[in-house]
Amino acid sequence: AVVWESAFSPSDHDIVARTIAHDGTLLPLQTIDASLGYEERPSISKSCGSDVIVTSAWAIAYRRHVQAGTAVDLRTAIMAWNGTLRTLPGGAGTASLLYGIPFSDGEFDVSSPTDLAQGRTWLLVDQRPTQTPGRYSQGVTAFDADASLLAWSVSFFGGNTSFGKASVDCDGTRFAIAYEAHRNDGTGNVEAYAK
Repeated sequence: AVVWESAFSPSDHDIVARTIAHDGTLLPLQTIDASLGYEERPSISKSCGSDVIVTSAWAIAYRRHVQAGTAVDLRTAIMAWNGTLRTLPGGAGTASLLYGIPFSDGEFDVSSPTDLAQGRTWLLVDQRPTQTPGRYSQGVTAFDADASLLAWSVSFFGGNTSFGKASVDCDGTRFAIAYEAHRNDGTGNVEAYAK
């Protein structure tokens, strides 16, 4: 599956996805979010899971601008192995709000899913501004196949260090996170870590 940002107009960007069958056949185009707002920077999980077809799905995360230059929503949609979008419970349609954060150009990444027979869990990591200008913490969000929030932390990493460029993946059971740490000690050192 591939996902991209489509520029409908300078002020209206949408999120679009498509799956490709094992024989190279392109399955129907899916519009993930085509609101009148500005959606951008989609990230798709690296696999749809190795379990039965019924529960295999990709998670697609993206940003929607709520107020120009001040706030963004991080949203997610669940796309089945055949390219159809999952209708989410509670009248949420096919795209679900994870949470809103103060505006930043921070990066984010979404993992492969866990391989549990009864469902899936994905982990999203994102870069969030702190109260100190130019300094960022890492947010961590877990959600299930209904895009329901399971757990989250505004500042999984914090302190006197700025964190960024996080990447996350899953081996089917455990999640691994890698990220950069920019030390604010005057040395300009950048270190890489994994958890």
